[in-house]
Amino acid sequence: MLSTSSVTTMLPVIDMVRARAFYEGRLGFEPGGLRPDGKLVYRVGGSTLALFPKPDGTKADHTAFSFQVDDIGASIAELKTAGVVFEDYDFPGLKTVEHVCVLGAEKAAWFKDTEGNYLCIHEDIRRPGGWGGPHDGIRKDVPPSGGGIEAPGLACELRSANRPGEVS
Repeated sequence: MLSTSSVTTMLPVIDMVRARAFYEGRLGFEPGGLRPDGKLVYRVGGSTLALFPKPDGTKADHTAFSFQVDDIGASIAELKTAGVVFEDYDFPGLKTVEHVCVLGAEKAAWFKDTEGNYLCIHEDIRRPGGWGGPHDGIRKDVPPSGGGIEAPGLACELRSANRPGEVS
């Protein structure tokens, strides 16, 4: 029913000027317009990101969204040059090396926006012989857990090195 609908990610921001400086200045987003209700919209790939003002904010304690990239090392270098600061983790089952963690079939690196939301870049790891199908790795015989994202061998719950005990 909704499989052909476009998707908009909604992120609350406390300080719209500060958030715009990050998304436009550091990530290179082009503003798509300010809506009458105060939302600022960006077209990102085939999706939409809408920042909306919320005085108290409600930052996500998990990855709010992830960008698929072709070369995670080059993307990290480019984003660092633009002033993005990447997170590093060293937990049982989750360790970053030069900001990158290997999660089953992908490499991932996390950073935060100015409002404290966790953002991610990820690169698919191509295996010899390809993926084996358009939805390789997605098991249709297992019902959805309804509780977040799962990766082979890792429950994707991160604890921030900057705020011990907080799930991100």
